Amino acid sequence: GDGPVSAWSGDYHLNVNLQMMYWGTGTVGLAATHRPLVPFVKSLSRVGRVAAQRMYNCSADSWVAHGNTDHTLDGSLRAESYWVFCATCGVWAALQLFENLLYSRLDSTRAADIV
Repeated sequence: GDGPVSAWSGDYHLNVNLQMMYWGTGTVGLAATHRPLVPFVKSLSRVGRVAAQRMYNCSADSWVAHGNTDHTLDGSLRAESYWVFCATCGVWAALQLFENLLYSRLDSTRAADIV
């Protein structure tokens, strides 16, 4: 079950679980599996601007995502801080897109869409 009524509250764990799904995909020619991650990270970064400004007094072009998020892509702390306080989880998710660029043959236009 997906969504807020599932057994695990339908959340996405950004502290390692998301990244583990993509480890090694580029090296074995499965870079295309990153396609769903592109709009996910883009949306996460847009919504994460609110959390970055509110929690860290960052500029409007900054964003943050912590240990988990849900269908709202809320970047703030959504659970006890000892589970989710990892202010670099959004960047870590975005790093997967960069690694995809390293292993795929994308033209500069497509690469600009990803970053």
